[in-house]
Amino acid sequence: MDDSQNNATPLDTTPHVDQAQTTAPVATPTAASASDSGTVADTKLYAVLGYVLPFLFFLPLLSDATKKDTFALFHANQQLNLLLLMAAFMVLNNVLYVVLYFIAFAIVPLIGLGILVLAIMGIINAVQGEMKELPVIGKFRLLK
Repeated sequence: MDDSQNNATPLDTTPHVDQAQTTAPVATPTAASASDSGTVADTKLYAVLGYVLPFLFFLPLLSDATKKDTFALFHANQQLNLLLLMAAFMVLNNVLYVVLYFIAFAIVPLIGLGILVLAIMGIINAVQGEMKELPVIGKFRLLK
């Protein structure tokens, strides 16, 4: 019986400072706390989806939680600009193929590649949580 009591006493005599040092690093809440994590995840998801399929630029505008979020509105605006650029490219593509058939084979793929690069840049910015304007088309503000 005395041995079991002796084993219990050394555990009780450990200083509290050592225990505090082992558990001291506590994560402080960030801007995206647990209550906001669903909203932040939604806005990033909407931002990425809008760059993959630009005609979905309006998705952040449907939710009350993301309607007033500057990150969501910024990327929705960038996606709308990208959608309008793609529409103009499609019209130009058809005109070039009808009017300048041989030149279109050189110009159209380059323009299409440029649009793809803009979409990838937008996806990277959205995933990283950054609000960087896309080159050439990013400065236009259509949504406010």
